Amino acid sequence: MTNLYQNHGLLFRYPAAWNLTEEQGEGCVEITVAPGETAYWTATILTERPEVAEVLEAAVDTYMELYDEVDVFDLSTEIARHPGEGRDVEFVCFELLNRAELRAFRTSHCTVLVSCQGTDTELEELQPMFDEITCSLEVPDGFLTGAPQRWVDEE
Repeated sequence: MTNLYQNHGLLFRYPAAWNLTEEQGEGCVEITVAPGETAYWTATILTERPEVAEVLEAAVDTYMELYDEVDVFDLSTEIARHPGEGRDVEFVCFELLNRAELRAFRTSHCTVLVSCQGTDTELEELQPMFDEITCSLEVPDGFLTGAPQRWVDEE
Protein backbone atom coordinates (compact mmCIF):
# COMPACT_ATOMS: atom_id res chain seq x y z
CA MET A 1 0.00 0.00 0.00
CA THR A 2 1.77 3.12 -1.13
CA ASN A 3 -0.91 5.79 -1.50
CA LEU A 4 -2.61 7.49 1.41
CA TYR A 5 -6.11 8.96 1.25
CA GLN A 6 -6.88 11.56 3.89
CA ASN A 7 -10.05 13.58 3.62
CA HIS A 8 -13.56 13.84 5.07
CA GLY A 9 -12.35 12.49 8.41
CA LEU A 10 -11.04 9.21 6.96
CA LEU A 11 -7.53 8.00 6.38
CA PHE A 12 -6.62 4.77 4.57
CA ARG A 13 -3.89 3.28 2.40
CA TYR A 14 -4.46 1.76 -1.02
CA PRO A 15 -2.30 0.39 -3.87
CA ALA A 16 -0.64 3.09 -5.97
CA ALA A 17 -1.75 1.58 -9.28
CA TRP A 18 -5.44 1.60 -8.33
CA ASN A 19 -7.92 4.26 -9.40
CA LEU A 20 -9.52 6.44 -6.74
CA THR A 21 -12.81 8.25 -7.25
CA GLU A 22 -14.72 10.46 -4.88
CA GLU A 23 -18.38 11.40 -5.26
CA GLN A 24 -20.33 13.77 -3.06
CA GLY A 25 -24.06 13.77 -2.66
CA GLU A 26 -26.49 15.27 -0.21
CA GLY A 27 -25.43 14.02 3.21
CA CYS A 28 -22.88 11.54 1.90
CA VAL A 29 -19.44 11.13 0.39
CA GLU A 30 -18.39 7.94 -1.41
CA ILE A 31 -14.70 7.11 -1.88
CA THR A 32 -13.94 4.15 -4.13
CA VAL A 33 -10.65 2.48 -5.00
CA ALA A 34 -10.47 -0.17 -7.71
CA PRO A 35 -7.77 -2.02 -9.60
CA GLY A 36 -9.62 -1.58 -12.89
CA GLU A 37 -11.63 -4.79 -12.96
CA THR A 38 -15.20 -4.95 -11.78
CA ALA A 39 -14.12 -5.49 -8.17
CA TYR A 40 -13.92 -2.47 -5.86
CA TRP A 41 -13.57 -1.20 -2.27
CA THR A 42 -15.73 1.72 -1.12
CA ALA A 43 -16.13 3.82 2.02
CA THR A 44 -19.38 5.77 2.21
CA ILE A 45 -19.60 8.54 4.79
CA LEU A 46 -23.16 9.34 5.91
CA THR A 47 -23.13 12.67 7.72
CA GLU A 48 -26.66 12.36 9.14
CA ARG A 49 -25.42 9.42 11.29
CA PRO A 50 -28.13 6.82 10.59
CA GLU A 51 -28.13 3.70 12.75
CA VAL A 52 -25.67 1.01 11.63
CA ALA A 53 -28.41 -1.63 11.36
CA GLU A 54 -30.49 0.69 9.19
CA VAL A 55 -27.56 1.30 6.80
CA LEU A 56 -26.81 -2.41 6.48
CA GLU A 57 -30.48 -3.29 5.99
CA ALA A 58 -30.78 -0.75 3.15
CA ALA A 59 -27.64 -2.10 1.48
CA VAL A 60 -28.80 -5.71 1.74
CA ASP A 61 -32.26 -4.73 0.45
CA THR A 62 -30.60 -3.32 -2.67
CA TYR A 63 -28.93 -6.67 -3.38
CA MET A 64 -32.21 -8.50 -2.75
CA GLU A 65 -33.98 -6.24 -5.26
CA LEU A 66 -31.29 -6.62 -7.93
CA TYR A 67 -30.56 -10.35 -7.78
CA ASP A 68 -32.70 -13.48 -7.57
CA GLU A 69 -30.24 -15.66 -5.64
CA VAL A 70 -28.93 -13.90 -2.52
CA ASP A 71 -27.55 -15.31 0.72
CA VAL A 72 -26.79 -13.02 3.68
CA PHE A 73 -24.60 -13.74 6.71
CA ASP A 74 -24.55 -11.43 9.78
CA LEU A 75 -21.46 -10.68 11.85
CA SER A 76 -20.06 -8.33 14.46
CA THR A 77 -16.77 -6.61 13.83
CA GLU A 78 -14.51 -3.71 14.73
CA ILE A 79 -13.43 -1.17 12.12
CA ALA A 80 -11.13 1.80 12.67
CA ARG A 81 -11.25 1.04 16.40
CA HIS A 82 -15.05 1.38 16.44
CA PRO A 83 -17.50 -1.43 17.16
CA GLY A 84 -19.49 -2.30 14.09
CA GLU A 85 -21.73 -4.75 12.36
CA GLY A 86 -21.40 -6.48 9.04
CA ARG A 87 -23.12 -8.54 6.41
CA ASP A 88 -21.55 -10.86 3.88
CA VAL A 89 -23.74 -11.07 0.80
CA GLU A 90 -23.34 -13.81 -1.79
CA PHE A 91 -25.24 -13.53 -5.05
CA VAL A 92 -25.25 -14.83 -8.60
CA CYS A 93 -24.86 -12.43 -11.51
CA PHE A 94 -24.34 -13.57 -15.12
CA GLU A 95 -23.86 -17.11 -13.82
CA LEU A 96 -20.90 -16.00 -11.68
CA LEU A 97 -20.81 -16.25 -7.90
CA ASN A 98 -20.19 -12.81 -6.41
CA ARG A 99 -19.56 -11.67 -2.87
CA ALA A 100 -19.98 -8.32 -1.18
CA GLU A 101 -18.69 -7.56 2.28
CA LEU A 102 -20.62 -4.79 4.03
CA ARG A 103 -19.26 -3.33 7.26
CA ALA A 104 -20.64 -0.30 9.10
CA PHE A 105 -19.74 1.71 12.18
CA ARG A 106 -20.83 4.97 13.72
CA THR A 107 -18.78 7.82 15.15
CA SER A 108 -19.81 11.04 16.84
CA HIS A 109 -19.65 12.72 13.40
CA CYS A 110 -20.96 10.19 10.89
CA THR A 111 -21.85 6.62 10.02
CA VAL A 112 -19.42 4.86 7.70
CA LEU A 113 -20.29 1.96 5.40
CA VAL A 114 -17.28 0.06 4.08
CA SER A 115 -17.95 -2.36 1.26
CA CYS A 116 -15.99 -4.43 -1.16
CA GLN A 117 -17.33 -6.57 -3.95
CA GLY A 118 -16.15 -8.88 -6.68
CA THR A 119 -16.57 -12.27 -8.26
CA ASP A 120 -15.16 -15.25 -6.39
CA THR A 121 -12.39 -15.48 -8.98
CA GLU A 122 -11.43 -11.79 -8.57
CA LEU A 123 -11.55 -12.02 -4.80
CA GLU A 124 -9.10 -14.92 -4.72
CA GLU A 125 -6.45 -12.37 -5.68
CA LEU A 126 -7.93 -9.10 -4.41
CA GLN A 127 -9.46 -10.01 -1.02
CA PRO A 128 -6.12 -9.70 0.84
CA MET A 129 -5.68 -6.19 -0.59
CA PHE A 130 -9.25 -5.21 0.30
CA ASP A 131 -8.61 -6.51 3.83
CA GLU A 132 -5.41 -4.43 4.07
CA ILE A 133 -7.26 -1.30 2.99
CA THR A 134 -9.96 -1.91 5.60
CA CYS A 135 -7.36 -2.62 8.30
CA SER A 136 -5.58 0.65 7.45
CA LEU A 137 -8.79 2.68 7.82
CA GLU A 138 -8.65 5.28 10.56
CA VAL A 139 -10.93 8.04 11.78
CA PRO A 140 -8.51 10.52 13.33
CA ASP A 141 -9.65 12.74 16.19
CA GLY A 142 -11.25 15.87 14.83
CA PHE A 143 -13.43 15.39 11.79
CA LEU A 144 -11.42 16.64 8.81
CA THR A 145 -12.85 18.37 5.77
CA GLY A 146 -11.32 19.98 2.74
CA ALA A 147 -9.64 18.95 -0.50
CA PRO A 148 -8.41 15.37 -0.88
CA GLN A 149 -4.76 14.82 -0.05
CA ARG A 150 -3.03 11.90 -1.70
CA TRP A 151 0.65 11.24 -1.59
CA VAL A 152 3.16 8.42 -1.73
CA ASP A 153 4.69 7.34 1.58
CA GLU A 154 8.39 7.89 1.87
CA GLU A 155 8.96 4.83 4.09
